[in-house]
Amino acid sequence: MLMDAKSQINRRTMSLSIDASLSTTISARQREILNAIHTHNPKSLLKTSFTRTSMSPVLPVEEKTDSAIQLIMLKKTIDIQKLTGGKGDKTFSALKHELQQLELEDAKHEFWQRQNTQKIKQLQSFIEQALERQAEETWNQEIYHNLLKRMKKTKIFLEMKWYGIMDSLDSRELVLSHEKKKQLVMKEAALQAVTTFKQLKKEVVVEKIEGENQIHGLLKNVEKGKFVADRRDTWKKHQETMYEAAIIEDRSAKSQKLKEGVSIHRLWYHILTKIFDKKVDKSRYLEEAFQKIKIATGISEITVIVEKFLTKEQTYEALMNTVSKKEMECSEYKKKIDAIQRNVEMSSNKDVSSNGVVDKIRKDNEYKINELMELAHKKFLIENTHSKVRTWLWQVIRKFYKILGINELDLERNAPLIYYIKCIKEIFSLAQSEKGLGLRVEANRKYALNSMIKQVSMAQHKIIEEELMNESSLVAPETENEDRNNTRPY
Repeated sequence: MLMDAKSQINRRTMSLSIDASLSTTISARQREILNAIHTHNPKSLLKTSFTRTSMSPVLPVEEKTDSAIQLIMLKKTIDIQKLTGGKGDKTFSALKHELQQLELEDAKHEFWQRQNTQKIKQLQSFIEQALERQAEETWNQEIYHNLLKRMKKTKIFLEMKWYGIMDSLDSRELVLSHEKKKQLVMKEAALQAVTTFKQLKKEVVVEKIEGENQIHGLLKNVEKGKFVADRRDTWKKHQETMYEAAIIEDRSAKSQKLKEGVSIHRLWYHILTKIFDKKVDKSRYLEEAFQKIKIATGISEITVIVEKFLTKEQTYEALMNTVSKKEMECSEYKKKIDAIQRNVEMSSNKDVSSNGVVDKIRKDNEYKINELMELAHKKFLIENTHSKVRTWLWQVIRKFYKILGINELDLERNAPLIYYIKCIKEIFSLAQSEKGLGLRVEANRKYALNSMIKQVSMAQHKIIEEELMNESSLVAPETENEDRNNTRPY
């Protein structure tokens, strides 16, 4: 009995120790499971074992060996009890029954251990899948953030590109408008040129008709003069015959004086007719020359051009005075503009604190802007006058080049005023160096007059009405000027 009591006490103590160890191991296993979940390492759970009652882990392998030792100790105590006590069979049967229960417990423990290992494997697979999904989600999130950054960058780049394209479109629209304006200006210039050409053509036709009418009138006057001259000749011949008859009849001194007077009048008549014929031929050549000049140049008043040529020094001096005055005005305007710009820069650099000072500076700037606009308008007018003066100088220098026999291609068309002034100075220096230039021009005119007189003397005798002519307006033909040597064309 004592042995039974001791064995029961031992069993109870073992069961209590087992329960305490199980409770401690269960709490420890729960902590290990939570740690494995947090650390995402389910492989650490495979090293533990589980009981049949719950999914919590039980004693490890070392404790199994302790229980086996305890079983061996129990067997030994049972053998001792069989030897000592008479009731060993009962205790043996009881112990045998307990052994069977223990074997059943072991079998159940193995069964639950298998199920728990399967569940652990499933949990491990679930945890691995969850970790993979979490990794995929983090990877997808990173991809999303990268794509978002890329899309923002592309958006900014496309906006910058759009702004650049819009700027280029604006610039191209400005260029197109400028080109359209240029085309319109060119079309207007072409239309003006066409209209001027048509007007010149009409003027040439009108002048040609007027010249033909003048020539027709001159021919009529020549025919009338011929008819009158024939009648005069017949009448004078009749008078001569009458005078001769009277002289034959009267051999007195009076008749001789009359005869001398008739001969003198006859001689004077022949001289006057020759002079008149020469002047008529001169006027005809001059009219032809004037008509050629009018048709070639379109200039109606050639005498005005001659006057301008003779008064070129005075016009040049007046032009130089006006140019110097305009240059002084331009320099003054430039100084004013520079002073205004300096004041504007000083006013922009100052630190303005009060509103009154700001208003004052704004008013000053507006006043200065208005002055700048007025100066810009004056500058435009000055440039316009400069362009007119430039064209006038170009025409004058071109005429001088024609007179001096210099090639016109050496003269630039749109050059500054200083260039034209230098050209005029060179022309004056050439005129001063060549002192015999005026003598050669006078020689050219005299040669032209002598050639015209020779041509008149070689032509048939003609009588036309007298006309007043200025010898200063006589011009030799171009063919005769080219044939002569040692003289310059003018």
